[in-house]
Amino acid sequence: MTMSTRIPNSTRWVFVILFGLGIGVAAFYMWFRFQATSLDGFYVETDGFTDARGGEIASVHFIKVESYDSLKIMRVADDIIKSAFASKSIDEKKKRRFLFHFFVGTDTSSLTPEMVDELAYTNPSIEDPASTLHMVSNGYVIQVTFAPLAQQPQKVESRRTQFFMPRPGVSAQTIK
Repeated sequence: MTMSTRIPNSTRWVFVILFGLGIGVAAFYMWFRFQATSLDGFYVETDGFTDARGGEIASVHFIKVESYDSLKIMRVADDIIKSAFASKSIDEKKKRRFLFHFFVGTDTSSLTPEMVDELAYTNPSIEDPASTLHMVSNGYVIQVTFAPLAQQPQKVESRRTQFFMPRPGVSAQTIK
């Protein structure tokens, strides 16, 4: 005599529904984690230049971001540095300094007369700062320094601050 254990149809449907819900929750979690860590569409490099005067190379970048997400901002800086190292566009035999200026579009404003006066005193070489510069009131500046031949940073500084940046259509290279 064989004894057959048969699972009722209602129990079978409960298991199928629970299994489907489990797969759905796992898929949502994976999608959510990917969205939280993805840099696609998070930033646009609006301007930048490299200055190789003296024994140090400075690579300056102005980067517009969706929001001030400090983890994503650090990842953006890391990706740009890795790209520069991979392309061999920066001489690794010299000290290298990367300077990143992160901003959200709504934080940019025109210069006030007081700012123009200050720039005339501190940077007299900038001609007509009111028409060539914007002021970012609440941006992030990250500075990463590498010793000659080093692949790991010697120093990483990050701070929330205000800074001046070129207006659209004005090259940072011409203002320096």
